[in-house]
Amino acid sequence: MKALLVLMGLSFVVHLAVMMRNEAAQPLQTDPLGERYVLATLGEEARVYALAFAPDGRTLWAAGSVENARKEFVVTAWDVKTRRVGREVGCPGASRFSHLALSPTGTRVAAADTDGAVVVLSRDGKTLNTFTIMEGRTSPGHLAFAAKGQVFAVSSTSGVGQRWDIATGRASTYLFRGLKAFALSADAKLAALCSAREVAFHDGSFRRRLGAIALPAGHNIRSLALSHDKTLLMGAADDGLLHLFDVQKKEEVREWQGHDTDIYALIGLPAARAFVTADSVGNVKVWDGGGRLLGHVRYRAAPVCGLAVNPAGTVLATCGEKQPIVLWDLTRLLKGK
Repeated sequence: MKALLVLMGLSFVVHLAVMMRNEAAQPLQTDPLGERYVLATLGEEARVYALAFAPDGRTLWAAGSVENARKEFVVTAWDVKTRRVGREVGCPGASRFSHLALSPTGTRVAAADTDGAVVVLSRDGKTLNTFTIMEGRTSPGHLAFAAKGQVFAVSSTSGVGQRWDIATGRASTYLFRGLKAFALSADAKLAALCSAREVAFHDGSFRRRLGAIALPAGHNIRSLALSHDKTLLMGAADDGLLHLFDVQKKEEVREWQGHDTDIYALIGLPAARAFVTADSVGNVKVWDGGGRLLGHVRYRAAPVCGLAVNPAGTVLATCGEKQPIVLWDLTRLLKGK
């Protein structure tokens, strides 16, 4: 009898362990800790990988593997107030989009696909020019509007960074090589370029070097973001490590384990010395300028690939695999209410 009871107990433990394992394997639908901060969701569970708010905060641009009726990958402009699509621009010949950038004035939109093609659109959806990242058919690692009328793109495979003039389509002859990450300040006057050995700072024209921070060999920094006041730089690594640098002193001030898995996205908040990071299992975290965690949400246990914050700093938008675009109440999140 005692042996039977022991056997039954062991059977229950095994059954419970299997149930817990199976339950853990199920995808998380919504995180109850973050659900109350959701303002709205846009679209279905389409794969959107990049987001950018217009300067007035009324429009949210999105790009990814969404297709129109003609099977063209599209760049979509969402009306934030009505939660409806205001404009959808099909891009014939383009592959899945992975990066999106908006000019400081909001009059131009640049989208890069996974084959290294960059298309520049006007605000009303007209194609202004197209470029191909050097070496051709190479996935982009970073995309931004640099000096007035120029686009800067970095290859994720070769690490080559190059500028193009939108009007003429001409590429600059000066190339940056071996880049792992890139960031540009909100006013496009300061650039940070990360290589295997250092983070180098340049003015917005890339003509003048403004100093550098030496990095240890073997670092895994893949994303950079500057604070709004350009005094802090955050770096995110593949292994979940976060690095905080003092731009003026040109030194690292902190390193810590911000995530337990790969970090897929990193941005700085407008009008604040704070940052937002997102990882491969859906965690989205907000950090202050000292590296203190201010907020943590997760809509679904799936990769978050894109982040954007409206200019007022009140709405955070996220996107990624197996989830819609999610608009979060950033004001309430930061207050913890």
